Amino acid sequence: MSEREQLEHEKQVLDETLHAVQNKIKVLQEEKEYYKDKGLKTRAEFWDSITDMDDVEKALNRTIYNETVDDYMVVFKMLRSHEKMLDSPYYGKIRIKENGKEEELYIGLTGFNTAPAPFILDWRAPISSLFYDYEVGPAQYEVENNKQNVDLLNKNQIKVEQGKLKYIINSSLKIDDEILQVALSHNTSEKMRNVVATIQKEQNNIIRLPYKTNVIVQGVAGSGKTSIALHRIAFLLYRQRNVLNSGNIQILSPNTVFEDYISNVLPEMGEENIKSINFDKIISDYYYEQKQSVESKAEQYERLLHLRKITPDISYKNSIEIVTNLEEFLKENIFNYLYFTDFVKENFRMEKEGIIEVFKQYHNLPFWQIKNKIKGQLSVKSALWDFEYNERKTVTAIERYVRYLTPKNLNRKLYSDFLKQYGFKFELDHGKLKYEDAFPLMLIDNYLQGLNSFTSVQHLVVDEMQDYSPMQFRVLNILYPCSKTILGDYGQSICPKESKIAIEQLHNLFDNSMYLTINRCYRTSEEIGKLCNLIGDRHDVEMIRRGGNTPTITKVKDDFDFLEKLKQTLNSVKNNNYKNIAIITKDQVECEYYLNLIKPHIAVETINAKSVTLPNGLIVVPSFQSKGLEFDCVIVPNVSEENYCSEFEYQNLYISASRSLHHLFMFYLNQPCLPIKKYLLTKKSA
Repeated sequence: MSEREQLEHEKQVLDETLHAVQNKIKVLQEEKEYYKDKGLKTRAEFWDSITDMDDVEKALNRTIYNETVDDYMVVFKMLRSHEKMLDSPYYGKIRIKENGKEEELYIGLTGFNTAPAPFILDWRAPISSLFYDYEVGPAQYEVENNKQNVDLLNKNQIKVEQGKLKYIINSSLKIDDEILQVALSHNTSEKMRNVVATIQKEQNNIIRLPYKTNVIVQGVAGSGKTSIALHRIAFLLYRQRNVLNSGNIQILSPNTVFEDYISNVLPEMGEENIKSINFDKIISDYYYEQKQSVESKAEQYERLLHLRKITPDISYKNSIEIVTNLEEFLKENIFNYLYFTDFVKENFRMEKEGIIEVFKQYHNLPFWQIKNKIKGQLSVKSALWDFEYNERKTVTAIERYVRYLTPKNLNRKLYSDFLKQYGFKFELDHGKLKYEDAFPLMLIDNYLQGLNSFTSVQHLVVDEMQDYSPMQFRVLNILYPCSKTILGDYGQSICPKESKIAIEQLHNLFDNSMYLTINRCYRTSEEIGKLCNLIGDRHDVEMIRRGGNTPTITKVKDDFDFLEKLKQTLNSVKNNNYKNIAIITKDQVECEYYLNLIKPHIAVETINAKSVTLPNGLIVVPSFQSKGLEFDCVIVPNVSEENYCSEFEYQNLYISASRSLHHLFMFYLNQPCLPIKKYLLTKKSA
């Protein structure tokens, strides 16, 4: 078949597909109206006859109504996904030979198998992995742990937009060639989009890992980690539909703006959005009951930026060693903090030596379980030896005894003494519990009294894992005893050296875990990538985007000069139709400074810890709040050596610079910071 004939054939196939989808939509609309009318009728009959119904009839009526609502929602969801197919029913096609039989299969967001349309596979189906993982030749896919061998005869990459065929590429190329380069050159939007048409083999392998596997992914900035996380959720919802639903999967996100930013991806793939949570909310809720205010993650970050370094105690509290050291300390030392006395209740006494023997017998258990063992022994012996035994009085006496077994604020005493061993001091910061201390105290509380787990959650996705210490993950495992998908980049951590070690060893905290790395950056151009990698001292990043813009680094005399050059910069990119341009500052103080400087002259918005959505246009944002986001154009207003002069601050600058998709502009007063100096020298010598 010639190229022209193939194009005409594909146009005919597309027309037939859209016609079949439209017919299916009509059927679904009729079904939707049927279930809507049935539900309204059932509800009306219920209220009209409620006084004449007995309990059995009421229960039967409610069951019929609930089943009707469920049927309506199934049809509504199918209708929504089929309506989306009218824009683009598929994006790929494979021709395979299996068991001597040739077959053509199309691949789209939603499966469809209604004549005269071709067989369209859901991208999450096992056989669809052939499109992502193989070039033409021998190939293999897996169904229920059984490997199926096929010959992949051809692979097409197809672009359909608004129901029109834009192009079809018939090749044995991998997806990271023409199609990927086109996709990567697009501007960003206020919401993240699905990337099913350009998923890479390494990403696809992670997305399709088994549900019960704890997946830990170290991926460089711009490697598609968040996309992997969301597409893995969609995959699990499809493949584990009998176990998982949108109500029992959660994502631990860095901030509320990020939650809004990713909110379109799952609905685009025909799935309901899932609930997001964040660690700030977890700890504020937990310590609220104790009437203890806690520092937020953003406040901790600002505090460390003010210090301009990572102190030894912060470094230790972010290490993996503190987890095992603290757990061992508790087990070995708890006895020294307990007030053992004889248990006396009217006609019964149990001497403290006997109670201590119970403790020693179970000393390897968490202390709250040891207390239960002591309660059990006291209860049994009271029943046996107290001839005037009264259960209520006995329970009250035992509870009182166990309560006075431990001193007040034992968790803080234990933590303070534990830190003293390493030369550190536990103290509040202006009455607030420091962020890094909140989690060791929660681990101690779990040892002393046990923490409540969110057992309804069946899978948890953790993005930006570098922002969480091993201690936080230990607590997270207690709160969420389910399988997890964990993604992040040590290079974007407040202490990258410690984070790199911790992330590489993180699998030791999880059963059935798998640690994987992705070193390919798809976000930014080669030249911008070179500067980012120099700033972050990264040697493990492979840049995928070819060509692109070179970073622009400009010296300014003062604020007035900066404003003039900022206007020139914005004018230079105004014809690119960029939706998001971010001025990313070092911290919140600098963010407020530049916002007040710019706002009287240029329309500008900002986002902070309380923001919910990402505004379009020009925004000013502190580096920490930009994590997980990307922008068409990034402007860093002050890369002077006075502003960035330590490794910690260089990592902060790396986060800012690596948010850029197309343009990166930097300004400085007097002298640029060391990494920028090095970059400028390499450009001069080139």
